[in-house]
Amino acid sequence: MSRPAWFGVLPFLGRHASTRQETPAVQGLVIAGGGARASFQIGALRYLYEREHIAPSVITATSAGAILGSLLAQSKDPAEQLASLRGIEKLWLAMTQPSDMFTERSWFTQLKSHADALDVLRQVEEKAEHDDPGHQPGLWSRFGWGTRQAAAKQEGDAKQAGATPTHQVTGGAATGAGESPDAPDAAPTSTDNALSPQERTLALAMSEEPGEPLGWTPNVFFQLAAGLPQLGRASADLTAAWRGLERNRSLFKPGPILRRLLSRDFFHSEQVTSSGMTLRCAFVGLNSGELRYMREDGHIVDRDDKVLAGNPFDISIGVLASCSIPGVFKPVEMNGEWYVDGGIRENVPVEEAVSNLGVTRPYVIVSGPSGLNYDAQVGSGDLISILFRIQSIQSDESERDEVAYARSSGAVVIEPELSVHETMEFDPGTLRINRDYGWMRAAEAVHEADAATQQVNREIIETRLQAWKRERQMKPGSPHEFDQAMLNEVGQLKLHLQSLLGSADKNLLPPDAQQWWTRSEGDDAPAAS
Repeated sequence: MSRPAWFGVLPFLGRHASTRQETPAVQGLVIAGGGARASFQIGALRYLYEREHIAPSVITATSAGAILGSLLAQSKDPAEQLASLRGIEKLWLAMTQPSDMFTERSWFTQLKSHADALDVLRQVEEKAEHDDPGHQPGLWSRFGWGTRQAAAKQEGDAKQAGATPTHQVTGGAATGAGESPDAPDAAPTSTDNALSPQERTLALAMSEEPGEPLGWTPNVFFQLAAGLPQLGRASADLTAAWRGLERNRSLFKPGPILRRLLSRDFFHSEQVTSSGMTLRCAFVGLNSGELRYMREDGHIVDRDDKVLAGNPFDISIGVLASCSIPGVFKPVEMNGEWYVDGGIRENVPVEEAVSNLGVTRPYVIVSGPSGLNYDAQVGSGDLISILFRIQSIQSDESERDEVAYARSSGAVVIEPELSVHETMEFDPGTLRINRDYGWMRAAEAVHEADAATQQVNREIIETRLQAWKRERQMKPGSPHEFDQAMLNEVGQLKLHLQSLLGSADKNLLPPDAQQWWTRSEGDDAPAAS
C-alpha cells in the first residue's frame, strides 16, 4: 500500500456513514495472491457461495487470485460463478507436481544437469575477476550461482530444518524435445489473425524474445577456452544452455494447468467484459515501479483508478501480467511498459475495492498466515539467502498493513492461522486439506467463532496433516510400506480426528467432514458439496 494501513480509514467511514445506511450494500471479493495456496481460497469461496449465498459485483485480485477472480467475473449470476468455481477446484486439485503449474524451459533443465561443468565456469569467472578486477560482471555475479558444494550444504541445512530442498520444489518437466534451448520460441506477431486475443495471450506466455547478450571480455573468453577441456562432452550442451540464460528472462513457462486455465475450453475472456462485473487485476510496472490494475474492459488504470493513456487489452493478458512472478515467468509488455506480479506492491488489493470502487461489504481472502517461520541458518548463509529473507520480511509487513486496513474498513477477513502447504507445493491430499481449511476459516470469520471453537478446528486440520504425512511415508515401494508401528500411529490419529469432529461445531464444517477419519487423504475424494 502507498500509506500506513490506518491512514484515511476513519475519515472515509465518517464521511460516508449516513450514505451507507441509506443505500444497498455493495458486496465485493478481494482475492490475494499465493500460488498453490489458492486451494485455501477456493475452499473459502465455496463456503461463501454455498452457505452465505454471496452475490459480489466487484472483484479485486492479485496473481493467483487474479486467475480465480477473472474466471468468476465471466458472469454476474452467483450460480454461474459457483459453477465456474467448481470447475477451477477440479483443475486445482488435479495437480500432483510443480511442473503442472511451472514447466522448466529446456535450457534451464539442461543447465542444471551439468553440475560439474557449472563449477568449472564459476571458477573461470572468479579467476577472470581476480586477474582483471575491472572487467564487466559475468553470469555468476549477475545470477548469484554458487558452487555445487554450496548447493549441497544448503540442501543439507534445509533437510535439518525440515524444509524441502529448492531443487525439489521448483523442478519441473522438461519441455518438448523439439525445443532448442539456444533459440527462444518465436514471439507471436500482431498480424497473426488466426488467433483470438486470448489465444495470443497464451502464445505470448509460452514464447520468449531474445534479450541483450552478456558482455564478453578477451580475458573471460581466454579463461573459458582454457577450461573447456574439463567440461568434456557437456561443453556443447552447456554452451547452448548459457545462450538460453543470456536470451531468456524467466526459468519457467506455464505448465498444463495454467495453460488450461487460459484456454478457450475453460475461460472466455470476452464474457468478463460483457458480464456487468467490475474487475481489477493488480500488477506492477517494472519501468515506473508503480502499481497498476487492468479493468474488466481491458484498460489499465493507476492506484486512484484513473485510466492511463494507451490501448486496451484482452483481460487475459492482464491476468498473465498479474501472475508473472519475477524470474519464474517473464514480464508482460503493454503500452511500452513491462509488468510483473502485482503482489510486489499490493498482494491484498482491498484499498482499490473500498476507496475507489465503492465496496461496502468486502470479503477479503488471504492465502497464507502472517509472520515467517524462524530461520536459524539465514544469518550465516550466503548473500542470496539473506536478500531473499529480507524480501520475505518486507512482503509480510506490507501484507499485514493491507489486512489491517481491511479490518479497519469493516471487511470480513478470511485468513489461515497455520500454513498447510507452501506456495509451490502440489500434493493432492494436502491441497484438499487446505481447501477444507479455507471452508472452515470462512465459516469462523462469518460467524465470529470464539477462540475455543477455532482451536478445535485448528487441531482437526493439524491431525489430518499428521495422519497424511505418515500415510505418504507408507506408500507402496517405500521402506515403511509394511511398518506396523507407523500404521498403528495412523490409526490413533484417525481415532483422535473422529473425536475432534464429534466435538466440533457442525455448522463450521464442510458437509463431508465426518468422512475424513474413515479414509485416506490420498483417496480420490470428491469435492465437498
